[in-house]
Amino acid sequence: AGNADPRKREVLIDAFLASPEFVDLWTYRLARILRIRSQPNDAPGTERYFRWLREQVANDVAWDKIVRTLLVAEGDAHETGPPNFWRTTGDARAQAEFVSEALLGVRLRCANCHNHPLERWTQDDYHGLAAIFARVDNGRIVRRLPHGEVIHPRTGQAAIAKLPADRFLEAVDANADLRAAFSDWLISPNNPYFARAFVNRVWKGLFGHGLVEPVDDLSVTNLASHPE
Repeated sequence: AGNADPRKREVLIDAFLASPEFVDLWTYRLARILRIRSQPNDAPGTERYFRWLREQVANDVAWDKIVRTLLVAEGDAHETGPPNFWRTTGDARAQAEFVSEALLGVRLRCANCHNHPLERWTQDDYHGLAAIFARVDNGRIVRRLPHGEVIHPRTGQAAIAKLPADRFLEAVDANADLRAAFSDWLISPNNPYFARAFVNRVWKGLFGHGLVEPVDDLSVTNLASHPE
């Protein structure tokens, strides 16, 4: 394509973007971000999840819409793809680490035991995010639970649901789906992490190296190669 005249090059590029191979390539890349892999004795769920993701890519569904669908998903993980997002990890703390790294490009795991010494992330951020995910039954039938908690190691009490580096959610109705509140915050245009994290991953997909490396460590101590 590089040696073709501009009009022919544009036709070639359009053909590639419309090809099944392009869909396969980016489905695979997104599947790696979402850690879609065969779970023990759960091949049907993995297959459904991957096929659903490929349909989103083929239909040009925006990343924010894909992510919101995953975050509020419920139902039989063997019958539909999105609920399998909640079966990627074993518990609420692991889910918080996975979500922060995959969707925010932020490594929260250091804040499990103590406030991060070099970043703004605190134990409240870590366990507050885990508390949002504690009200999910991640069995084959994924469903929202009326109750669920994680214990804050510093206080010995149930952690209060909290958005990372943002407000607590104790004022939210106990019957509300805290995942919806989190997804609203996550995909908001005012969120400084979500879009930047995905742009960095797309950049790496196109050029082989992220503007920030590793791509799941966007932090004040890990500077971008080209900040602008």
